[in-house]
Amino acid sequence: MSVPRSPFPSASKNKPSPINSPSLPEELFNNQHSTSKLPPLSTTDTLSQPLIRSTMYVVPNNTGLFERIGVPLMLVIQPRIMSVCVERDSMARCGQCTSYVCEYTKVEGCTFNCNICGAKNRTENEVTDLENTLIVGAREDAVADENELNDGEMTSKHFFNTRERHSVLLFCLECTNTAYYQQCVSALESIFTSDEPPTTATHALFFVFSDTLRVPYRRNGVYYEKVLLDNKIFLDTSVMVPIDQVDAHFIARLRAIRSNGKSVLTLPLALIAHFSRLVEFTKVLLFTRENVMSESDYTTLIDDFMENRVVFNLFGVRGVVESPLNRIVVSTNGRSYMGKGELVGGRESKDEGLVYGAGMRSNGGSARELSRIRDSLAERGDGMMGSSDVGKGAGVNRNVYDNEKDETYRLAKNLRECVEETVMYDVKCEVKTSDYVRRNNIYANSAEEVAMSFPVVHMTDRCTISYTFYVDGMLDGPVYVQCVLYYRDIADFKRKALIMNIKLRTSDNYSSIYNHLSMDTIFSYYVKVLASEIGRMEENRKFVMGNVVRTLRTYRMSTQGSQDNHLVLPESIKNLPVLVSALFKNRAFNTMVGLFNVRTISNWPVRDVLRYFYPRMFSLDAFYDKRDLKDVMCARLQYEQLHDGEGYVIENGQVVYFYLLKMVEHRADEHELEELIASFVSEEKEMIESLKEQIDTYYGRELLVRFVRNDSEILGMMVEDRIGEYKCYNEFLCEIHYKIRS
Repeated sequence: MSVPRSPFPSASKNKPSPINSPSLPEELFNNQHSTSKLPPLSTTDTLSQPLIRSTMYVVPNNTGLFERIGVPLMLVIQPRIMSVCVERDSMARCGQCTSYVCEYTKVEGCTFNCNICGAKNRTENEVTDLENTLIVGAREDAVADENELNDGEMTSKHFFNTRERHSVLLFCLECTNTAYYQQCVSALESIFTSDEPPTTATHALFFVFSDTLRVPYRRNGVYYEKVLLDNKIFLDTSVMVPIDQVDAHFIARLRAIRSNGKSVLTLPLALIAHFSRLVEFTKVLLFTRENVMSESDYTTLIDDFMENRVVFNLFGVRGVVESPLNRIVVSTNGRSYMGKGELVGGRESKDEGLVYGAGMRSNGGSARELSRIRDSLAERGDGMMGSSDVGKGAGVNRNVYDNEKDETYRLAKNLRECVEETVMYDVKCEVKTSDYVRRNNIYANSAEEVAMSFPVVHMTDRCTISYTFYVDGMLDGPVYVQCVLYYRDIADFKRKALIMNIKLRTSDNYSSIYNHLSMDTIFSYYVKVLASEIGRMEENRKFVMGNVVRTLRTYRMSTQGSQDNHLVLPESIKNLPVLVSALFKNRAFNTMVGLFNVRTISNWPVRDVLRYFYPRMFSLDAFYDKRDLKDVMCARLQYEQLHDGEGYVIENGQVVYFYLLKMVEHRADEHELEELIASFVSEEKEMIESLKEQIDTYYGRELLVRFVRNDSEILGMMVEDRIGEYKCYNEFLCEIHYKIRS
């Protein structure tokens, strides 16, 4: 296949490349075993990870210098590690700007000078223990009692929430598709009848619908059902089942419910909206296979969710991702689990939006075939094989670890993840900064992305809120930022305030500024920019590329003795180009389903964002020797790094891929491959379980597993190679070098 000539110098195929490209896996490995880099990269397994991560820890001290360097000043608030905080009942605040006292406040007995505004304050008691603080029982906002009934309602929100606080799991299950309904009930059974039932809610509520809607519940140990033909219903607390009463008998009665006719989605949607207005802490899980949710239906739900503390999760629902309301969908922090082969945007889509690469069948491992497959990656939006394509004709049952394509397993896992997710409801974030640092944009799972102080329906332990800032004047001293996250904890229903502070030095010295840049947090910013608006994808790519070039050009100009024919990279961000290259090559940005997933991923903690776009790859032999992932040197994401006779593991925080194809002598022999996989699982069970346990512990959740049966399944993850029209890593560096010099 001919490649058009580039307007910039490319890496020579016959001569050594003039660019010695840095290795990201090597940097991550070295940082894992060194404490010299502060703060440590997000991938470092250490207790010193901060609650707030910044793109830079030395800020340019004037507007002109800030603009010339081009690095965005962004703070990522990561409350998932809030266990390091000190709990207290109250905390002294500045009388002028209302900032809380912190470790950067100058304190003298009962007097303190606010580090944000400089005002002098006095307190009754001496101020001590000024680290990150969690205030329990923060001041409640005044809320008028809602005793009036809305149109069509027969009970009020005040009735539900003044007598007793509830946190409810609302399961809305369609029973028209019998096979899918039984899968859902089995998934519920695996959760509620386990040794560790859910602890994130006090009650469960079940809506089972077809052309009618049934509400099964228990009272005094007896099973009842309410059958509804419309939404004119009096809902009281008796229909909510305490979590400990959802036992095997209740599940059996739930399983026995049968469909009476064609499914109608209008009634359950009306009841969900009605109930979400009554109970403040509701987590909705909607399961349907026979319905397409219209935009008007979804708008009705969203209007309710934005006013109430509701988490919304979709399982198998079609049509929603076609809606322009995707941004608001993300604002509920919920998920959309699309079924395989569902129609989205008028064409077939496999629900592998979280996975790279395409799934074209290949009969061999030749360079010509690999090149053809790589070229096709850029042309196909769906990009994945269906479950029926995997292992077809092999005649060997899939092993228990190979669960990524098992729809029943995936359903149970996704359901368990939703149910067990720790949630902070009624979240509000406030940010205060010292003089001449101004807030710019907010990136969060909220519908109000341009507001400066805004409410979020809820946050999970995997969500972050990010603020960008700009320098608007001359900075004479350090920059202080205080972030206060107000929320309600469903464990005790108390209003709490998580107080986080960060101090950033200022300087006009280029070396000092560039030495304290945070590569992974800067990359997280680029992901947020690219995922922000699908209609401006090309403009956003150019913005990211231009930002990288400006930062490196300024560094080159500030470096003494730099040579025109060399690309000079700052040590702190020397691997930023490979991450940007990987970002541009990710195929998820080409479809609405993929973009929906990436928008959610972009607001994950920095570490998870980096691992998703640049997966971790290592050989099984390396893990077998070390037995500890922290001691394993990972390989660069190049296909040539996969050596004959060795097996490999590739994980991106979503799926753990076992790649054994290099261990098979005849690549096209599927039966031989299935026998190898079966033998590997049988003989290396202990190692597999140890590896899986370490990876799951690292992420704090269970990852799916897939045994790769075709090279095309992992080629999209080889982000340092050429993929379609996107250049290989060395050529991408050449392009950056050309743009810097031009």
